[in-house]
Amino acid sequence: MANHPGSPIPSPEGSAGAQDPIAPNTVVRYIKLGEGGSWERECLAKGLIRFSFGCSTAERFPLCTAGKWEALTASFIHEGKDKGTATRFTNETRHFFEDNGSILWIT
Repeated sequence: MANHPGSPIPSPEGSAGAQDPIAPNTVVRYIKLGEGGSWERECLAKGLIRFSFGCSTAERFPLCTAGKWEALTASFIHEGKDKGTATRFTNETRHFFEDNGSILWIT
């Protein structure tokens, strides 16, 4: 069964209840929950998202919350990532930290 934008998504395991339909305002993005999905069970059980790329470090977290994306890219390069990988990590991190609640994150 195909769902169209704005259509309610069936509840998991067919559970009934008054839930808001899933209708993201802008985009749907994929998030990998840990290497090889190692955080998936915990995240789904607890209803949370764990985000990595080393962004929880004392160096990187303030860069993320302040939106200092060039400095974040530089930190990945300093760590030994090539420019393309550093840019990709930064872009993915930026999408996560700048989400105003309009993105539907799936795994």
